[in-house]
Amino acid sequence: MPLELPPLPTPHGDKIAALAANEKLPPEDRERVRDAQATYESWRSECLSSSGTPEVVTDRLVTLLQEYKRYIDLDLIFDSPKDWLYRQKGRGDTTPLVRCPP
Repeated sequence: MPLELPPLPTPHGDKIAALAANEKLPPEDRERVRDAQATYESWRSECLSSSGTPEVVTDRLVTLLQEYKRYIDLDLIFDSPKDWLYRQKGRGDTTPLVRCPP
């Protein structure tokens, strides 16, 4: 019988959802943030479905995290046509932008 995990928190998914709902988000970034939501869900699913030896799982999770962090930092924030997303990083919240699900 496989081990069942309790529901895991989704702090980064919650942040992306709040960002998508933010009325101050520039219209030019709305589609990019919706894409980021889909990318987050895909990344989270891949993390949760990783299997194998502890070494294999660790390597896979590190690779997934690096790819996802690069996407968020470069593709979403840095490549944004406006600098609004870039200016939001670190404002009033010290929670890391990217955190791999436990």
